[in-house]
Amino acid sequence: MTQLDILLPQFDVLTRLAKDHLWVTTDELCEILRCEPKALYDERGRLTAQFDWRNFILRQAKYVGNGQHFWEVANRADAPVPATVAPPAIAKPAADAPVEPVVQRTAFMPQAFRDRLLAYALANEAQFHPATTYSAPAGYRRCLAYDDLGPFDMPLQDHLAGVFAEVALALGVPGFQVVAFERQITAYVDGSQFNLHTDASDSAPARRISFVYYFHQIPRAFSGGDLLLYGAAADGQPRPVLAEIPPQDNAVVFFDSRRHHEVRPVGVSSGAFADSRFAITGWLHGPGERV
Repeated sequence: MTQLDILLPQFDVLTRLAKDHLWVTTDELCEILRCEPKALYDERGRLTAQFDWRNFILRQAKYVGNGQHFWEVANRADAPVPATVAPPAIAKPAADAPVEPVVQRTAFMPQAFRDRLLAYALANEAQFHPATTYSAPAGYRRCLAYDDLGPFDMPLQDHLAGVFAEVALALGVPGFQVVAFERQITAYVDGSQFNLHTDASDSAPARRISFVYYFHQIPRAFSGGDLLLYGAAADGQPRPVLAEIPPQDNAVVFFDSRRHHEVRPVGVSSGAFADSRFAITGWLHGPGERV
């Protein structure tokens, strides 16, 4: 069997996956590419978010827990990488430019998008699973997550691309090229919260900018859930609160992924999933190690 005899079936399988928008697991992907799963991890044990293989772009589509990931395939000829996955590099801010701890935008998405997104989340209640973290102990993050944004993924990325450059400059985030877009829908049900943490750590050093897009029932049927952003801690002193942001329907907030933050406890008196604090939580990745 020649190398070409191996290569052509690989092309055929990946072409079909891209055409039919089918997902494969990490093990299935490695079987197609004839590689070991460890080839998709870097030297620090992190699974790559996206990579190229021949004429194809392969990127993580969904995480379903227990270490299991799904991958989606795009053919470069049919579906070039969206501008929001690999936009032009972001300029480095001036040394004396003012730095904001958070950037907020209200009425961020069209109302029709927001309405359909809420209906989508409610229709997929059974798909939500307990959210995980890279290294925090059990109970540190208490909420539910669903990793498939379905038809809402690309419209959201398009809107993010439209404000990304000015947001990065306002936050004082050093210039970088966006190489991956990580996101999930979160539902903070009764008793949910996320204790003090940062999004950029040894386990996720490439995260540069974090964002939260809120959507929920009107009138709001939950209490709490404010996002608190903190400054640096002085010797022996607690970290100062720089911003306290209540969830606002159809609004988005951006902040530096290195900044300490937390989500205050949420109360849902009805106990109904539909009354939860919903959001799309995401992270924009730069290449390699965090600068």
